[in-house]
Amino acid sequence: MKTIFLHIGTPKTGSTTIQKLLSYNRDRLLKLGYFYPFQTFSHGSLVYLAKNDRCPFDLQPKSWQEVHDTIDQSECNNIILSSEGFFNLGLNLQHLENLRQQLDRYYIRIVVFLRRQDLYFDSLYCQHIKTGDISCDIDFYFDWCLQKSKHQYFDCLLAWKDAFGGNENMCVLPFEKSSISNLRETFLHAVGIDWDISWMQNESLNIKPSLDQFRAIKFMNFSFAHYLAYEIPGWHGLSNKFQFSSKIINPFLKYSQGWPSPTHYKILPYDKAYQLLEQCELSNTQIANIFLERSDGQLFYEELEEYKCEDLSVENLSRDKLIDLCYFLKSHQDRRFQEIGDRSFTPEIRRLAECKQADENFAIELGEG
Repeated sequence: MKTIFLHIGTPKTGSTTIQKLLSYNRDRLLKLGYFYPFQTFSHGSLVYLAKNDRCPFDLQPKSWQEVHDTIDQSECNNIILSSEGFFNLGLNLQHLENLRQQLDRYYIRIVVFLRRQDLYFDSLYCQHIKTGDISCDIDFYFDWCLQKSKHQYFDCLLAWKDAFGGNENMCVLPFEKSSISNLRETFLHAVGIDWDISWMQNESLNIKPSLDQFRAIKFMNFSFAHYLAYEIPGWHGLSNKFQFSSKIINPFLKYSQGWPSPTHYKILPYDKAYQLLEQCELSNTQIANIFLERSDGQLFYEELEEYKCEDLSVENLSRDKLIDLCYFLKSHQDRRFQEIGDRSFTPEIRRLAECKQADENFAIELGEG
């Protein structure tokens, strides 16, 4: 019987870094008897298949038959499947049962990283603002996440344990710097592969923007929110959220990468973080006792320290950065972002941004001449 190592996340625990490592090293994995299937860096489409839902993107695999055929035809006895979207299938027992039935012909080993809940929410909010998934303040987002029980890891892990055969099939790894110095090495060790520096490595991905970059991103997200809610013709059939991230935010992050600004900052207010960890105390203790066999009941050893969260208003940007942001928007090929640049800044900032734009156009013309 073939073994599937099913990496199920959770989100914001370096999943993309792991998936890129596996994707870049497919040939080396094959030589070691491990198969990372399909020409894609993750297996998010399997989450949609488990939900009996249509994947909104053109991703492999497209059917369970394709999954079975690809795995069964491989000469490898060890298969690795990875998507951070798997984890939340544990919140819906029918979806999880669908997955179990389709993978029942294989021996399943679950690998999951868990991040302290306040840090998880903080990072997830930042990511969702970057990608245009949401346009709301952190307090509203916090309350919504609590209603969805996204903070109670134990119930989800218990569902996975019951579906796939008990503790011996579960590898639960707390995601904190004190226990994980090298994420790639930790993951490979969890699936039975030795690590050394010769593994082809990728840059760490989904890097958190600096504080001032995030202030600008949040401002653009809120300014563009009414476009993110529905599909607009002319955006090539992809969701506006994807376009917002790829055509607006990614270019802006590259444009503003020289902005001096702190990279370590807190978004979730301290009182919310404290409240959250109090609510999660029992759940975390159960995980530590049952899945990690820790007699002290500690899931996370890094303790919450009191802090002051940052004001995320765009007005906190310096004058030079406001000019930069206005210039970026007014120079954008999409007229909707040009309009945001026109209406959202003081006359002085707009004038200086226009002067910068004129100077750059002059330099381009001079170069072409």
